[in-house]
Amino acid sequence: MTRLTHTALLLCLPLITLLALPSQAAEEAYVQVSASADVQATPDYLLLNLNISDTRPTLADAKRQVDDSFHQLMEVTRKLNIAEDLVRAEQISNYPQYQWHEKGRTYVGEQVTRQIAITLRQLDNYGELVHQLMQNPLVQISQSQFRFDDRDGLENQALKAALLKARDKAKLMASTLGSRLGNVLAISESGSGSPQPMYAMREMAVDSRSKSAPMLVQQQTISASVDVRFELE
Repeated sequence: MTRLTHTALLLCLPLITLLALPSQAAEEAYVQVSASADVQATPDYLLLNLNISDTRPTLADAKRQVDDSFHQLMEVTRKLNIAEDLVRAEQISNYPQYQWHEKGRTYVGEQVTRQIAITLRQLDNYGELVHQLMQNPLVQISQSQFRFDDRDGLENQALKAALLKARDKAKLMASTLGSRLGNVLAISESGSGSPQPMYAMREMAVDSRSKSAPMLVQQQTISASVDVRFELE
């Protein structure tokens, strides 16, 4: 055998060996299922995000207006028995404001903004709180978030329910076709979460002489989805 022929034979051996090995993927028998589950729960508290903002010719005037509005806000929270440590208002900022036109810009004053977050645990007071805050034209409510004290626990409940549903589904499919489930080959969480907070308010009114609109807090949905692959025996 010549040296060239011997080298060519060695190069071909790995390819021949690879072709001779059976394909593991082709022989593997499995069933893969998807399942999802929901958990319904009533929120434990509400996080209300808002800001107080005003623009005045001078920085001092703008801050004074914002400070006065903040004191009014704190008076509202005291009347509703909201503890001071449940009101966060550490962030305050100011920016110069300009009016733009063809010839450039004209300085119009200073804007001062104070960001505030209120944790409300007495959800029955939400309607009255919002009603009182909206009496002040400098208050802008940006977002309301329903939250849970044990969010992780609720998510785990939904995940466990989804996994059990996947197992039962796979077991039904396998037994119907005369097979049995073996070991779990793969698990993946394909998506989880909850929809936007749901609530209902009837005819929100901002007239200070009117009564506050009632707030109806609904149960929130926390969901989990999984994909599971089981070996078939």
